[in-house]
Amino acid sequence: TPDDLNLLIEENNFLFDFSKQIILDLYEQTDNDIYLQDLITMHESSVYNRIRSRLNIRNNIAFNSIPKKVLAREKFLKTLLNTSLKTSKNTIEDYIETSKNWSVFIDSLKLIYPKYYKMRYATIEEPLNSIQKSIPGTSVVRYFFTQKQLYALIINENEKQLFKINSDDLKETINTLGENQSNFKVISTLLNKLYTQLWLPFKDNIITKKVIIIPDGELFNLSFETLTPKKISSFNDLTTNSLLAEYSISYNYSLLLLDKNKNTIDYTNDFIAFAPEFNDKMKNDYKIAITDSLVIDKMYLTLLPQPFSADLAKEYSKLVLNYLAALPF
Repeated sequence: TPDDLNLLIEENNFLFDFSKQIILDLYEQTDNDIYLQDLITMHESSVYNRIRSRLNIRNNIAFNSIPKKVLAREKFLKTLLNTSLKTSKNTIEDYIETSKNWSVFIDSLKLIYPKYYKMRYATIEEPLNSIQKSIPGTSVVRYFFTQKQLYALIINENEKQLFKINSDDLKETINTLGENQSNFKVISTLLNKLYTQLWLPFKDNIITKKVIIIPDGELFNLSFETLTPKKISSFNDLTTNSLLAEYSISYNYSLLLLDKNKNTIDYTNDFIAFAPEFNDKMKNDYKIAITDSLVIDKMYLTLLPQPFSADLAKEYSKLVLNYLAALPF
């Protein structure tokens, strides 16, 4: 269940953080790049594991090129696993037999549908040795937390360097910035403070105009391009005194997504729309799910409801599909 999964993820976060701290200590004592590589691999794996775990408990997701009978078999065996110990009729022998059948099924996926198996069930530890070959003319800033300490990994095509970042009051500062968008005096001070805190420590190591930023934690709530080397006296100053004025900035979710050799599926006769649809129920469910009030995302709770965005996406879908149907191919 989602509750079971949240508990498992919370426990695994502790284990991942503990493992990352061990590897980090080894790197700091030896200055061996192998440990830096292991550290980043571990972090990216933990991110993907959390995402995939939540996706894997859902049964309403369609997958490309997988026969429906295979997906039906998968769903059936998952249901048996979930129920095999929940009724008085079942015994531990029933569960063991069901587990064996599940293992056989997973082995068959690994053999017949290796890409699907890798996406949903394989161990996620992708080596990142080739990452520098994928980013010519680009600098990557990968922020990540280990326990409560923030780090920034700076990668360009020639080198990788790790920087310890001061994260004191970071979440409170970002929240204050989001809550005071009309207070220029507060914004001016905080944009400069965050620049000093999050960018200045490695500024000289950013040697390209193109920069990819991969945030972590509360940093996802920050627009880095608005950070300023010095306090601004008006919003017009952002055009000349900001990260946006100095760099061409884009964002990503993971270093694993920077491989330019990966193929993109082309849906020539379909339409995909992403529409935010925040409502009070979603916010209440979120507040209930977060047991620690210190890590709650207050900016998420301030998002305005958009009840008609889903309807709009559906209308656009009809228009686009009708247009595609009329094309001569």
